[in-house]
Amino acid sequence: MTRTSEIEAGRSSPKSVPADVPKDAGKSTDTDRFIYVLAVAKIVGVRTPWEHHRPFRDAFGGNPVTIISFRDMILDIQRQATTTLAASEVGRMLQLFQVAGIHVDAD
Repeated sequence: MTRTSEIEAGRSSPKSVPADVPKDAGKSTDTDRFIYVLAVAKIVGVRTPWEHHRPFRDAFGGNPVTIISFRDMILDIQRQATTTLAASEVGRMLQLFQVAGIHVDAD
């Protein structure tokens, strides 16, 4: 993908968009309106220029795009952790982190 400065300078292209954007998702859902959520390992810089960049959104059919990082996902799971045994391996691992006193901190 291109960098944020390239987006701000208007140098992004549809090549920046992942190749697996579903073009025919509307056939099975009877709608062409979606909120695309892109999960990335790490966000370098600011996510909002990507989420609001018109050529980038046009590549997703003009639909809204939200970008979340692995950190976002882990922090959300960690916030919801309880003492009840988690149903997923990730949830259980975060519960063990909590018990051991290991915490992922937000920036």
